[in-house]
Amino acid sequence: MPICGLPEPHALPKESEVSFDADGLQTWKLLLAAEQAALTAEQSIGSRYHMNLVAIRVLGFFMLDFWSRQFLLGNKPYCRINSDIQSCLCVDASVGCSGEVVRAQHSKLYELGQQYRNFLMRLFHFNHDPVESPAPESPPSFEAEKRTIVERLENTEKTNTEIKKLALFRDGYRCLLSGVYDRDTIDKNLDFANQYFAWKVHRNSWTQCAYILPDTSQNGNKVSQFSRDSEFAPAMITSLERLDLLGGKVNHPANVLTMEQSLHDGFNSARLWLEPVADLLDTYDLVYSTTIKYGMVPLPDRVTVEVNPEMLKLCQEKGVPPPELPSPVLLGFRAACCRVLHMSGAADQIDLVLQDMEEVGVLAEDGSSAEFLLSAISCAIPID
Repeated sequence: MPICGLPEPHALPKESEVSFDADGLQTWKLLLAAEQAALTAEQSIGSRYHMNLVAIRVLGFFMLDFWSRQFLLGNKPYCRINSDIQSCLCVDASVGCSGEVVRAQHSKLYELGQQYRNFLMRLFHFNHDPVESPAPESPPSFEAEKRTIVERLENTEKTNTEIKKLALFRDGYRCLLSGVYDRDTIDKNLDFANQYFAWKVHRNSWTQCAYILPDTSQNGNKVSQFSRDSEFAPAMITSLERLDLLGGKVNHPANVLTMEQSLHDGFNSARLWLEPVADLLDTYDLVYSTTIKYGMVPLPDRVTVEVNPEMLKLCQEKGVPPPELPSPVLLGFRAACCRVLHMSGAADQIDLVLQDMEEVGVLAEDGSSAEFLLSAISCAIPID
């Protein structure tokens, strides 16, 4: 069923409230100690952004999410983040006494958590959609365009315009969540418009091509093409340097879905996401904010996506496999990122930093804005 309302920020669960394996429990103890140290230190200085506290909670909630959703993501993400956290125990032998060793370990954990948090920021706050190629002066007919889309399905390299048209045809020229039909298609194609008005649905709006993992979440190194069933996605986010979820190929059918414009805005800002339903293929529950619930576009309780029957028929005639549907693995990973963003407090932290950067024109000379500057740099936000 749909889940209205976003998760609230909160502390990591106590050791008695989690059920990791033996290695995971040891890691969890380390995170809880670092969380308490960050909380104590930041309370003593009246921290505004809670950088270290949020960083630890990002790590902790990712670890919890990856552990509990191995049915979808496999065990690689959990094992990887557990290994990353454990690696922070290794500090220079010259550090000194045991107290200094612990502080050095915590410092490495805070840095690691900030790397993960920065990935979330790239995923949700600087995820500008690709610019489409200009339309030709004499576009092909509607039927000819559909045939061309199918004929080029096996081309691995697709432009932004090509992937949008493919997704639109695959999704039946409508938003996969709300079911509203694409207004641009109705306006430009008389045959489709006649069909639309014959259906008497009278629900249309402008739609957009939504990327599950946008180009800003990739490191740009093009490697191999991925599949909706491959294990590449869970292998992912251990550090910004090793992150390459899609091999740089974001223009892939498994990475896109057609979405009504206002819902796309919510999707891009982590106020709307799709939760894969266990044991139900290509079926998702929706999670969204109350502002989206009371918006103009009504949402169903649950959505099941499928390839447009007209496209399936045309693919069969041409002897080519139909395009892949949005990947449940990618959508599951994005859902994990959304949950962690809100539960860790990273969403509020990022919003606060962005707000302050708008309101604070010049940093104070007396150093009172030092934490603000440090946080902005850590978030990789450009400062004018």
